[in-house]
Amino acid sequence: MIGTITGLFTSISSDSSAQSRTGSWPLAFEFISRSPLFGRGFLTFLPPYRILDDQYLGILIETGFIGLATFIGMLMSGVIDGLRIRRLSSAGADGSLGIALSASVASALVSFALFDAFSFPMAASMTFLMLGCVGALRRCVAASTPVQALLRNEPLRAT
Repeated sequence: MIGTITGLFTSISSDSSAQSRTGSWPLAFEFISRSPLFGRGFLTFLPPYRILDDQYLGILIETGFIGLATFIGMLMSGVIDGLRIRRLSSAGADGSLGIALSASVASALVSFALFDAFSFPMAASMTFLMLGCVGALRRCVAASTPVQALLRNEPLRAT
């Protein structure tokens, strides 16, 4: 088992998967150089051109640097909001759920560099579902504070 794991790193230059991935970079950078800011259009870089195995590179080709920055910002906002929910929530279960949702979005953020996630409908759908769940939980946690204050007959504070 140790030999197999060691071989993953020592024989990467002869690995066909790694060669396919890095062999696509010149073609990808050619497409990026044609329209670097806004790309060529979302979902227009189809598998007949080349399979990239890197969703971020695909997004860079299709939507340019602006689209990639927006997409990474959207995922980062899901991670950060999940962490904020932990701090804002008064109930322990809400905070734990916020951390779990934050971790699921963070795993998508990392794994999108390792495979072409939008080619797999389940991976793409689950990512956006988790982002929606983070937003819904954040709204529920934020709205519950004034309601709890009313139930305890406390004066409302400005938010």
